[in-house]
Amino acid sequence: MTKQIMIIGGGSCGLVCGAVLGRFIAESDLDAQVTILEKKEKLGKKLLATGNGRCNLSNRDLSMNHYEGHGLSALESLIQNFDVQTFFEELGLWSKYQGDLLYPQSEQAASVHECLLRTLNKYHVSSICECDVESIVKKKENYHLYTNQKEFICDYVVLSMGGDAASQFGSDGSGFELLKALGHHIYPTVPSLVQLVCRDMDKRLKGVRIHGTFKLYAAQKEVHQEKGEILFTEYGLSGISILQLSRYYQQYSDQKIEIGIDAVDQYEASQLKEKLKWQLQQNGELQLNGIIHQKYANYLENGRIKEYSYKDLNTIVQLLKDYRFEITGTKGKESAQVCIGGADVSEFNNETFESKLSAHLYAGGEILDVAGDCGGYNLHFAFACGNAIAKAIYQSLLMEV
Repeated sequence: MTKQIMIIGGGSCGLVCGAVLGRFIAESDLDAQVTILEKKEKLGKKLLATGNGRCNLSNRDLSMNHYEGHGLSALESLIQNFDVQTFFEELGLWSKYQGDLLYPQSEQAASVHECLLRTLNKYHVSSICECDVESIVKKKENYHLYTNQKEFICDYVVLSMGGDAASQFGSDGSGFELLKALGHHIYPTVPSLVQLVCRDMDKRLKGVRIHGTFKLYAAQKEVHQEKGEILFTEYGLSGISILQLSRYYQQYSDQKIEIGIDAVDQYEASQLKEKLKWQLQQNGELQLNGIIHQKYANYLENGRIKEYSYKDLNTIVQLLKDYRFEITGTKGKESAQVCIGGADVSEFNNETFESKLSAHLYAGGEILDVAGDCGGYNLHFAFACGNAIAKAIYQSLLMEV
């Protein structure tokens, strides 16, 4: 009798799992069928939007300090030993490193999406879209999946539905409820890799981009810093550096949080002071809009510098090197790339991702309590999970022959 494997969620983890498992089944001529059930109208919607459509696949630096969650040490081997570049090249997708960041050769998420869909089709993996799984019940050796379309009965279930960040892509937290009903513990989730909201943000700064070094302070103590770019918005701060810093916000949200902006990080404070002093001597005045973005210069000057004289140099250096904005919160989960929290990884085998509570039940990707930094870390983990789960189910199928 044909073994039925249902993958709930056609995101990055689910697509890789389906592609790999489909290939194994086809090449071994096993009597098994893989089906992906996807809530949205098409597979891989979030994957297509990843990295503003460029799809940062992975990172050279896979140290575990780029991830957050409970019990992550058990996953270190899986994360560090999975080679995303080799994996996709075997499927026909070339990739390249830009610094530490791995991108598809085309720099298009659509190339990754098409590669996975092509593999699914090649190995006869079926998919059903606009299919919302409302409950899962285990009856004897089978799982019964009750959906908005019909009831499915299967031998293996993979939950790759994502967490509850960016629900517009289908990850609305419903996977947590399915796992809870099957006895699994879910850590509460909070948004991560998300924009920060500032107190009394001057809307005239909206659209201004600053390149530099940015620090997150909690109760006046530096917690973490990022070098890169930020973007001012009408509510606060965005940009890659801010998303990275937002990961630390929740840990210190009971304290006063500030973001310090060093807009001239190519100079040490003493060097900057001497350079400003020389400009005063040459021109008799300073033009901050000749140093930084005009709108940001106007904002700093407004009521903060009484006159451009030697006595104000320390003030000017401070403004340019460490002007601070108070943070009052973050944008919501719908704006976050990922959430911290999710299914307790200790309740799953750290090599196969099979549930320790229910045989032939698997979970991978963002549904688990694993949240990575920007830079390809979350995709890398999702791909690694999908590959590991596929291999585990394949081995289980072989044992049943």
